[in-house]
Amino acid sequence: MSELAKIDPVCFEEALRAVREIKDEFIRAYVLKELAKIKIDSAYFDVLLEAAREIKDEYHQTSVLCALAKINPAYFKKALRAVREIKDEFIRAYVLKELAKIDSAFFAEALVAARKIKVEFSRVDILEELAKIDSTFFEETLQAVREIKDESSWAMILSKLAKIDSVYFDVLLEAAREIKDEDWRVWVLSELAEINSAYSDEALEAAREIKNESSRAEVLSESDSADFEEALQAAREIEDEYSRAEALSELAKIDSAFFKEALQAAREIEDEYSRAILLSRLAQQSPQNFLSNIYEAILAIVHKPTRAKAISSYITRLPLATLPYSEWQTYLHILAHRKRAGSDQEGMIRILDWMRVL
Repeated sequence: MSELAKIDPVCFEEALRAVREIKDEFIRAYVLKELAKIKIDSAYFDVLLEAAREIKDEYHQTSVLCALAKINPAYFKKALRAVREIKDEFIRAYVLKELAKIDSAFFAEALVAARKIKVEFSRVDILEELAKIDSTFFEETLQAVREIKDESSWAMILSKLAKIDSVYFDVLLEAAREIKDEDWRVWVLSELAEINSAYSDEALEAAREIKNESSRAEVLSESDSADFEEALQAAREIEDEYSRAEALSELAKIDSAFFKEALQAAREIEDEYSRAILLSRLAQQSPQNFLSNIYEAILAIVHKPTRAKAISSYITRLPLATLPYSEWQTYLHILAHRKRAGSDQEGMIRILDWMRVL
């Protein structure tokens, strides 16, 4: 009906009556917004406004009101009154943010509404959007960000704000330095260093100061500024055997010369399930000529279902079509011990596909 109304305005009233009978409020709101785009007599705006107010869902109702406000500024105040009555704090702030895009005079009110959102992640989302609308309110938005207690949310929005306006880079850098959680502080400093390489050394130094050895090794391995030897030494110093093997396997992706050391670290993991996970990872990324060493380590796993889990990843790297019958028979025998629920099917699928072409 909305399409017919575009062709013939005479159909508008009939289309509007049909729309008001739609039970699904999402669809009703969508069609009302489509009707609002049609160039019609201004008298119909009041009818559309009334139809919008009949929608009980606050978000869908105000989305129509915002659409009307964009088309006819005379309805901005009416839309604003409806928005101010919204009880849900996130929806109220969200719609105010949308209205602020139409008229920046309402930015301050949108900011106040955003600050009242109790859920920090939602508050961060709205604040970021507000900073994109008007950079003159950047500092005020940043102050609202500083009120956020969750440092992970704080770190994420600081990174996003830095990409919006580089003028405030130093202010954002100072806020990043205030983050107490060392992992998040290093993360956001690294993000800022990508925007301005002059701060790469500071990000690297912060990474070096991370107390948790696993986190320190991980961050150093991902840092563009860190020396590979430094990252390697950090990985070697990790006491937890699984974390050490994991860190070394990541570094082996960068330099395959360290696959042997990564494999040895994996072999030293006492827990067979954890060892199988690391061996599976190494099997997926190792050079072809190193696969036999990984196979030997997998065979050393005593628990048969766990050994079968590891062999599944190993098999995906093999040229099954050229393997001798005795070898794939051995693999099939190992796979027979796999637990059905939640097991990786890829290895078995590859064998079955190969058998079909025999």
